[in-house]
Amino acid sequence: MSIKASRILFTSTYSQPYLSGITDYIATVSQFLAKKHLVTLVSFQHDSNLALNETVLGVNQIRIPANFKISKGFINFGYPKIIWNLVKTHDQIFINSPQVEGIFVALAAKILKKKLTVIYHCELFFESGLGLKIISFLANFLTWITVGLSDQVITYTLDYAKASPILKFWLKKVKVLLPPIHLAEADAKYVEHLAVFKQKNSPILGFSGRVSQEKGLDYLLESLEQLRLDYPNISLWCAGTYGLDVAGEAEYFQLLQAQIKSKNLPVKFLGRLTKSQLAAFYKNISVLVLPSINKTEAFGMVQAEAMLSGRPVVTTDLPGVRASVQLTGCGEIVPIKDPQALTLAVKHVLVNRDSAENISKIARQKFMTNQTLDWFQAFATTD
Repeated sequence: MSIKASRILFTSTYSQPYLSGITDYIATVSQFLAKKHLVTLVSFQHDSNLALNETVLGVNQIRIPANFKISKGFINFGYPKIIWNLVKTHDQIFINSPQVEGIFVALAAKILKKKLTVIYHCELFFESGLGLKIISFLANFLTWITVGLSDQVITYTLDYAKASPILKFWLKKVKVLLPPIHLAEADAKYVEHLAVFKQKNSPILGFSGRVSQEKGLDYLLESLEQLRLDYPNISLWCAGTYGLDVAGEAEYFQLLQAQIKSKNLPVKFLGRLTKSQLAAFYKNISVLVLPSINKTEAFGMVQAEAMLSGRPVVTTDLPGVRASVQLTGCGEIVPIKDPQALTLAVKHVLVNRDSAENISKIARQKFMTNQTLDWFQAFATTD
């Protein structure tokens, strides 16, 4: 029996090659569905060098140029019309939130009576700045309306949903699905490349993700300074984009650089890595640390990836973010913005960690399933 192909539209502010957990999630799901369905992904052209329209592994990628930019968001005056025409020609709509412009997608879907799902990755939140806080308030208010107009909401954990000031009003709509996790085969040459640096440094703390304020790297640097007293050869390796390659975070990276220089801290920024290089990175670190400080982090897929590589994790006590350690027991959970707690947790993990084989086995049982992709496939084939 053949499966009837659906016309599926994904919308997002950013898409790959921009690096984030959200864009990785979107790429994984959309490319999987494109094997049997007609899939379109519309986002903004965050880099002027990117094509406005191209096909990526079966997905029709549309990038809308911006008239101007506000913080990490974009404005295009023709967006409502573009979205209306796209929604009209598709059967199922998936909004990837946070996405301020998602309100136009939701309104179009509601008026045109199309099936609307919000994939709720996280909330928009800024640590400082009155203007930015006003922006986040308005954005979250629009998201509340968008969720209200949807037929259902997908979120990673019930823990995050119950703590969300938006989702707690719509829990009856919530469908909990862990993000699809896939760990590539480690790049053998990159393993050897990192091993050269590893000979001079031990233990090695790992951080994986965009270098941005909400990740709390400044607190990890304070902890690194304390840890160096007990581990003179310790080093911190950071995998992921940084500086001008991360929207709105160049100034934060400069502050980190000043902090590193003033204390002469042993930190190595590796930049953006391929999936295979990232797998090699996990193989070379002693422990992954995710010191996130606010609700823009909702799960932290890098934790699951590190555990699949047999590495323990130290993470912060944020709804959703703490879920990986709670599910597996392979690490420690600490309060946010607490360098001393990070230091103690890292010490405890380094002394008492389980074998890499056992950590990897537990992680495979918890994360390496096709449940999420199977759900999307089943949902896409329903009338």
